[in-house]
Amino acid sequence: MFRTILVASDGSWMAECAARVAVGLAQSNGGRLVALSVAHPAVAKPGGMETQADLDAVFACAHQDAIDRAARVAGFAHEAGVPCQAVTAISAFPGDEIIHAAEQNGCDLIVLGAYGGRTVPPVLAGGVAQQVLAYAPVPVLMLRDAARPENGL
Repeated sequence: MFRTILVASDGSWMAECAARVAVGLAQSNGGRLVALSVAHPAVAKPGGMETQADLDAVFACAHQDAIDRAARVAGFAHEAGVPCQAVTAISAFPGDEIIHAAEQNGCDLIVLGAYGGRTVPPVLAGGVAQQVLAYAPVPVLMLRDAARPENGL
């Protein structure tokens, strides 16, 4: 059914759950994965950096984290015998990068994890996931952490 599946990872436990689901889907359909992690460097105030070298170091560290996250997903895939291509990007707009990578790699499904529930305002609950759901040109499977209290509210 789905032959080329993009799975996006931010390194969270929900992203790991999404990766394992994507591996299972690819394995059951003889498909392959594209493991994407988008580096989103946390630079609140570029003027606060001492030198260009400091800014470069922040970006290099964020990019290495993305490489490590994509490699972790690729490791899950390889353990299951599923072909996987690890891809990274650096962007302030991870949702755009997820959509672009899916288009560029001919993906027919996007799998990702999202956070939030009734106790978290929607603007804080999976903004990237909401963007991907709204604009992706292919189906999106979103695993969600409902974050519900014990009483089910």
